[in-house]
Amino acid sequence: MGLGGLAYGGSITPERLTASMTAYQPNIANNVRTRKFLLEMMKKQTKLYSGGTEVGVRIRYTRSAKLGQSGGSGVWSYYDELSTSPTDTVKAMGEKWSNFNQPIALSHEEKWENSGEHAYDRLMENRSFAEDDLADELNEVYWGVSGGDGNKLPTPITDVISGSDALTLYGLAKASNTWLYSQEITSVGDLESELIDKIREAELLAIDNSPNKSDKITAWVTHRSVYLGLENTLPQYVQVESTKAADLGFDSIKINKVDVGWDSDTPLDSNQDYQMYGLMTKYWEVGKRRQANFKVTPFVDMMPKQAADVAQLLDSEALVCNNPRTNVRIANIQL
Repeated sequence: MGLGGLAYGGSITPERLTASMTAYQPNIANNVRTRKFLLEMMKKQTKLYSGGTEVGVRIRYTRSAKLGQSGGSGVWSYYDELSTSPTDTVKAMGEKWSNFNQPIALSHEEKWENSGEHAYDRLMENRSFAEDDLADELNEVYWGVSGGDGNKLPTPITDVISGSDALTLYGLAKASNTWLYSQEITSVGDLESELIDKIREAELLAIDNSPNKSDKITAWVTHRSVYLGLENTLPQYVQVESTKAADLGFDSIKINKVDVGWDSDTPLDSNQDYQMYGLMTKYWEVGKRRQANFKVTPFVDMMPKQAADVAQLLDSEALVCNNPRTNVRIANIQL
């Protein structure tokens, strides 16, 4: 494959590296987000933004007033005056942007060792490594198990779907704003005898706390060990199928027609037992800045400090849930 552009001593210049990566860049976002079940699932919830300091979070925290009360539904006959009093039922908050970078480097010595077209192969290998690593990091960030400065990271799923606790969510204390509580079932016991029943109980909890009482859990995510246990439990309720037809390269279990996927980053609970997380994905959003939606910066020659050409794979996003109460956590799963 010819690269064109300038070449020095049988190597490729930063300009040629940049041109090669620019041509490949449209594939990077898909490559990163198809490396993990959770990232792939959230891909459909992506929304692009062009500006702003945060993504808005709008949560309906209460229903309108009851029938006959000010601001609520009314009952009337003939020439009765109809109520026009509004009722504010939404809290508007915000989730700040979090910026991530993953370096893609190709040392001068690597270029010399892989002179000619092999240098391009080496670049593509390093690019693939960067995609792998960024996918791992984002997945851990979503689960709240990553390193780094927590003040610069998105609100993790484990803070949103944590039941009733004293955490702060989108700047509000959950303990004094109980409408931020998600659903939870904290005592399961043995997987083989109880978990299927608890999954159904959790689904009904989520439905009953949805705004229109008809929304349903659309995906379950759990640890690999729980997934394997489910495959061997009550086969009359469980169907295993490949989701490749839906462009999702992961196997899944269907329980009550809902996909169950596994993710080894799914954390244990405070008792060091396994957990399952049920999401109503319609209320989740992955906000992305257009300017840094898995974009690669130009390669820069780092000489004289370092004999390498380095670019950055940039990603800027905000993870948002607009209705925590419709999600559910099942804890204390014992194998």
